Amino acid sequence: MPPEGAAELNRMHKAYRPLFWLIVMLATIIVAALVLRTLVSQAHAYTDPGAHLDLSVLLRLPIPVANKIDNGWSVLVVVWTMLAIVAYCGHRYSRAVGVESPRLVVLGLLLVGAALLFFPILLSGDAYAYVIYGRLFGLHGVNPYHLPLPLKTNFDPIIDQCLTIYGNPPPGDNYGPLWTLLAGGLSSLTASTALAFQIVVQRVLALGFAILAVAGLSRVVRRRESWLGGVARYAFHPLLLFETAVGAHNDIMMVALALWAFAIVEDMPLLAGLLIGASIATKYLSLCVLPFLIVKAARKGWKPALALWVIALAIPILMFRPFWIGKITAQSLVWQSANVSMSPSWIITSVVGGVGHERIVQIALTVAFLGLYGVALWRYAKNLELPNLWLVLAALLWIAPMLNPWYTLWLLPAAGTQGFWARFAWWFGALSLLRYSGEGPIYPPVWVLICITLVIFVAPILLARVVPRAAENPLS
Repeated sequence: MPPEGAAELNRMHKAYRPLFWLIVMLATIIVAALVLRTLVSQAHAYTDPGAHLDLSVLLRLPIPVANKIDNGWSVLVVVWTMLAIVAYCGHRYSRAVGVESPRLVVLGLLLVGAALLFFPILLSGDAYAYVIYGRLFGLHGVNPYHLPLPLKTNFDPIIDQCLTIYGNPPPGDNYGPLWTLLAGGLSSLTASTALAFQIVVQRVLALGFAILAVAGLSRVVRRRESWLGGVARYAFHPLLLFETAVGAHNDIMMVALALWAFAIVEDMPLLAGLLIGASIATKYLSLCVLPFLIVKAARKGWKPALALWVIALAIPILMFRPFWIGKITAQSLVWQSANVSMSPSWIITSVVGGVGHERIVQIALTVAFLGLYGVALWRYAKNLELPNLWLVLAALLWIAPMLNPWYTLWLLPAAGTQGFWARFAWWFGALSLLRYSGEGPIYPPVWVLICITLVIFVAPILLARVVPRAAENPLS
C-alpha cells in the first residue's frame, strides 16, 4: 500500500475510533437493560407476614425498585459491570476525540445519558418521593413539609402508587424549597401522564443538570493544564451517569448551581450569590460551601462579599416562607439525620461504642469536623486553593451518619482537577456504588456490610496514594 493510502487509512481509523467507543457504551447499556429486565421479572422480594411487611410492592411499580430481592447480588453485579465498562469506554472515547473537542465530550455524555434514561430499574426510590411532594404541592396545595395525617384513600392515583414505597402518611419533605417548587411545577405540567413518564422526566431533569455541572466545572478548571481530560473524567464517571440519568437524584442540581457560582464569582459576584442561594434552596448542604465563596468574592472587596452573603441567605429564607409553620416544618430533616447506616459513625456505634451511643459519636465527629472546617477555611483564605474545599466535603461525607451513593456527588467535581484529590474523588465516587449492597440483596450479614463500608472509605485513600501521579486518570 502506498504511503498516501496508509496515511489516509490511519486518518479514517482515528476518525471512527470515537464512534466505536460510543457504540460499545450504548450496546453495553442495552445488553445490561435486557438482562436486568429478565432478572427483575424473576425476582422475589422480602416478605415478613408477622410484621406485615411485603416489599414485593417495589417490584410492581412502573419502574421497579430492586431492593431486598432474592437475586439482588446478581442485579448489582450486572449494574456494576455495566458501569465499569461504560467508564472505561468513556475514558477511551475522550482520548479518541482529543483534547480540543469539549463539545464532543458533552455530546458523548448526552447520548450515553439518553440511553440510560430508559433503564428498566431503580436502586433507590427517591424519584417516587419527588413525585409525591411535587403533586402534593403543585396539584393539591398541600404543604409537603408537614404530613401528620394519612392521605385519603384514592386521594390521587399517582400518589397512591408511590405510597407503596413510603407508607401513608409518607415522610415529610426534607429537601430545600426551590426543589419543592420545581417539583410542583413539573407535576403541574405532567399531571395527566403516567407515573413511569414522570420518573423519566425526573431523569431528564437530572441529566440536564449533569451537563450543566460539566460545563460549570470546565469553566472552573479551564485555566489549568490538561483541563479537558479532567472534565472528561468527571463527565463519564459511573457515579455521575448512574445517579443522574437513572437515579434522578436532585443532588446534581445543587452541585451544578454551586459550580457555576464558583465559576463566575470573581466577575459577577451578585449573580454568584443568586446561584449559591439557589443551590442552598435545593439542598441545605451548600451552606458549607458559602463561606468559601464569600472568601473568594472578598478578594474584590468587602462590599461584593457582603452582597453575595445577603443574597445567598435571602433566597432560601424567602422561598421557605410559604411552607414555614414553625419548628415542626424541619422535623423531617431532623429524622433524616437520625438514620445511621454504612458509615464510619455506624461502624463505631455498632462495633466499638455499641448501639445507643449514636448521638455521642455524632457529636464528637461534628466537633472534629468543625475544627477541621475552620483550618481549611483559613488556609483557603490565604491561597484560594480548591483542595481545602475538597477536604471539607470529604470530611463531611466521613462524618455523615449514613452514606448514600449519590451523596458522593458533592465531592465528585474534584475528580475533574489534578493531584491526590482528583484520584481520591474518582475512587470514592466509584466505590460508593458498593453501598447498594446494603439495599439490593435481602439483608446481608452485618460483617459483610462492615467490610464493604471499610472498602468504600479506606480504599480510595490507599488507591489515591498508590496510583502514580503521572497517571491522573484511574483507568489509564
